[in-house]
Amino acid sequence: MIPRPVAFVVHPGAGAGRGQRWLDGHRRAIEKALPDSTFLLTRGAGDERDRALEAARTGARLVVAVTGDGGLATVVEGIQAAGTGAALGIVRAGTGGDFGRVLGLPRSDRWDLEAFLQGERRPIDLIEARFTGPEGGSERRLVVNIASFGISGHVVRTVNDSSKRGGGFLSFFFASLRALVTYRNQEVHLRADGRDLGRRKVFNVAL
Repeated sequence: MIPRPVAFVVHPGAGAGRGQRWLDGHRRAIEKALPDSTFLLTRGAGDERDRALEAARTGARLVVAVTGDGGLATVVEGIQAAGTGAALGIVRAGTGGDFGRVLGLPRSDRWDLEAFLQGERRPIDLIEARFTGPEGGSERRLVVNIASFGISGHVVRTVNDSSKRGGGFLSFFFASLRALVTYRNQEVHLRADGRDLGRRKVFNVAL
């Protein structure tokens, strides 16, 4: 059984509105089954961290990310920053939803409350990435799936700047075609697991 109480961190705009549709379709049933549950809506991209931090600090034992892969990472950062030992839950509401797909979770439009209530905890890996950000400053991110940069970052930025109305597959397909034409290999200095891999030009790097 899932740990309780449960807090749902919902990004309404995830997946071109998929987050909001999930909320509209399931909130009433969730509140009936889990009267101690709470819903925290984000006010913009990246706001998931603050909402997850708030949820964990105010007693949630399970913080469910109803968002895409980018928002999922910031939910994890909020949970870790709280330091309360709250668990992470996932509703695949984003455009891609790669991590949820790896775990065999359905998309948000096929989400089932009864299956959710029977969920079990399992450990997952956590990646910490430290890098130089677009503005030249040092940045840190936590990642629960894949940390990648190079053409993959170019593709994701293109998708995020689009309307995403064609759905996940078409959005990423056309963004990938565009990136293959416009992307140029970048020179980077790599260090991984304590090893200095030196400077090199890369097409893509994935951890």
